[in-house]
Amino acid sequence: MKIKPKCIKCELDGAYQQIKLSTDNERLRFKALQSVLDYLSEASSLDITPAEIGTECKR
Repeated sequence: MKIKPKCIKCELDGAYQQIKLSTDNERLRFKALQSVLDYLSEASSLDITPAEIGTECKR
């Protein structure tokens, strides 16, 4: 299965939920979310799968 635009939204939503559960520190949340956004902006290959994106975002 190839990546679709809704996969990016879903990964971002999931990452934010995990980040919220991980810390109450707003600055740390922002830094973690920025890392996810940086990765997603660089993972622009349409050949990447949703599973590959999910694995990398959750590291």
